[in-house]
Amino acid sequence: MNDMKKQNLIKTAAVILIAALLLTAVACKGKQKEYDPKSIVASIGDEKVNFALYNAAFDSYASYFQQMGFDPFKDEKELEDFQDMVINALVDDIVTLHHAKEDGFTISEEDISEVNKQAEEELAQIREQYMALAQEAAAQDPTLNVDEQFNALIGELAAYYTSEKMTFEEYSEEYKRELLNSKLIEEYKEHVCSEFSVSEAEISDWYSTQYESDEQLYSENPGQFKADMENYERFGDTNTDAIPPVFVPEGFSRIMDIAIRPTGAISEEYSKKLEELTSVGEECSALLFNDALEGGNANAQRIAELLERYRELETETDAMYDEYIAEARQKIDAAYAELEEGKPFPEVMLKYTDNTIVTGKDNEPGCLAFQQKGQLISTTHSSTLDWSNTVKEIYSMTPKGQYSTVFADEDGTLRIIFHGEDETPGAVDIETIRTAVENAVRAQRAEADWSELIDAWTDDPSLKISMDIVRSLGRDRIGTTATESGNQ
Repeated sequence: MNDMKKQNLIKTAAVILIAALLLTAVACKGKQKEYDPKSIVASIGDEKVNFALYNAAFDSYASYFQQMGFDPFKDEKELEDFQDMVINALVDDIVTLHHAKEDGFTISEEDISEVNKQAEEELAQIREQYMALAQEAAAQDPTLNVDEQFNALIGELAAYYTSEKMTFEEYSEEYKRELLNSKLIEEYKEHVCSEFSVSEAEISDWYSTQYESDEQLYSENPGQFKADMENYERFGDTNTDAIPPVFVPEGFSRIMDIAIRPTGAISEEYSKKLEELTSVGEECSALLFNDALEGGNANAQRIAELLERYRELETETDAMYDEYIAEARQKIDAAYAELEEGKPFPEVMLKYTDNTIVTGKDNEPGCLAFQQKGQLISTTHSSTLDWSNTVKEIYSMTPKGQYSTVFADEDGTLRIIFHGEDETPGAVDIETIRTAVENAVRAQRAEADWSELIDAWTDDPSLKISMDIVRSLGRDRIGTTATESGNQ
């Protein structure tokens, strides 16, 4: 397995491990191991990793790696590399936890409240899952008591991960402690990394490298620019890892839109009449073509009947559709009237549009960049999540700085669009994105500096690791296929 891919996989798996680690023992138990579950695999100060936890983490990581197409049991070297990554991930956590507590670092009451809320929600799911298993077992064997069976299952679950059989209440407390420790580790790392600084030289080097990469990417695939830039504009404020494009390809402009979508579903009667309308039109066209081909009017009477029916259906479906969109039409007309009164397009847009990516919804804020300057559009490049051909056509006919009349989009949405400014092609001025660039450089630097710090901490003589126990897992699965080495 490629070393870089290994590191990426273990990093991703580490993120999901705590969330999954205590959820279920059923899906990932391996064969019974020879060591006492309480045997200490690694320790520093009061923080310990026992064999039960190492075994559970080993199985969870192995399952994840195999799902990603990598086999930790290919040969002895592959297994030892995998064992090292698993124990290193666990050791990194206990070492960080040890130093956080030594420094007197704590998480806020708000964080504690959020973690406890998350734990309660997940524990409710666990209770439901294991109660269902207990009820299923009792249904198959009437001599079993559901509550006793539930307690036995929870006891096994707790023992698998912690080495101790527990009641559900005890297990719940352990679960909350693990989540709180995970949050403490996360916040302490962020606290330590926030003190790392970056130099102008690092910023300049990052920009030069990123520019070269972006210029090549967007020259070969200009449509990707819209997706990348809009992703940064939407999430850059909340995700400090978001990286803005530093090169702009030609052919992009900004567009604002007031979008009003009809509510509810159109009637089944309308759908049937529309289907008949289509059928009548197709039959009429075929008969007209046949008469033209034959040079006669053998089908004239039938054609006249079809034309009359077509007009009736067209009138009826138009009336039904107008009724369906009446509320949306009234709303879009009100928006247009305010624009005609001279109100700024952004103001009217935020008041009326159904485009929640712009305005936000529930507790999610809208995109400030979209509100101020609009989304990206190109009439020459195609992108994922692109505007329809109808919108692009109307946009191309609307003068810059002006808005269109009301029109219906291909999906039935009623729109008014505003032709915004063109994007200036070429290099993005670093000063306009300096904060984002500094965050990106700091994130890269933080990972390297954090790794160095972890390496220093793990050199501590008080850190003890039993490599005999570490090397004990998985040897019976070397050379087996993914299926054979999976769940036992």
